Amino acid sequence: DLPLYTLREKGKLIIVNDQPTHLDEKAAVVIHHKTGTILPLIVEEIKKLKSEQEPNV
Repeated sequence: DLPLYTLREKGKLIIVNDQPTHLDEKAAVVIHHKTGTILPLIVEEIKKLKSEQEPNV
């Protein structure tokens, strides 16, 4: 089970699910929303952050 392995190895969980899960209380970030709606928004934000961190050439 990947989430439990991640926790055992001192990793952090980010849970995106429209319903609460049994691991929500162990997650660093929990987003309760429909994944098909929220994941594209998360990807866009990550792309923006990444482009801001890249050095201008």
